[in-house]
Amino acid sequence: MKMIEAIQEKCQREGWYGPADFKWTKAALVGKPSFRWGFVYPPATPEQLQETEQILGFPLPPLLKMLYLQLANGGFGPGAGLRGAIGGYGEPGTFENGNDETLIKCHRWGSPALIDLPTSQKVLLPSDVWPHQLAPLCDLGCDVEVCIDANGQLYRLGSAAEYAMCSLSRWITLEQWLQQWLAQGTSDDC
Repeated sequence: MKMIEAIQEKCQREGWYGPADFKWTKAALVGKPSFRWGFVYPPATPEQLQETEQILGFPLPPLLKMLYLQLANGGFGPGAGLRGAIGGYGEPGTFENGNDETLIKCHRWGSPALIDLPTSQKVLLPSDVWPHQLAPLCDLGCDVEVCIDANGQLYRLGSAAEYAMCSLSRWITLEQWLQQWLAQGTSDDC
């Protein structure tokens, strides 16, 4: 598919197959997995994706599944890199400078109560709830997380005692967001 080829070409051209935020700190990565020569995390297996979806309680969007199955199980892309499915980028101890939670572990983070996904453009949510059918996808730093729903719609969440959630109006889907990253980088504006 074109998206996979475009990501591979960008990474090859830049000599960096890892998280965009760590591209300029290569010297600090001595002794860590090398993102200079290829994707560190092998593609996910169908079983890993099935288990991930079962734990999340909803199917992953087709593009995300394809990236996990055919490219790598996370660890590349904007910000601190796309979180992986089970067994992928973010497993404890695998990469100290990266995010330390897979899609699954972060989804379970501090969320004793699940609520329906808000339908408004922007909403404040208490820190003890989490929207159904939404999974954290990419840490952008400064307590900002890009999340994804089963339809591939992206949301931006800022965490605190109360966190703001808004849909990414400029990048309606994961594909559009990744195309923006491929073209010039990303912005986290709502």
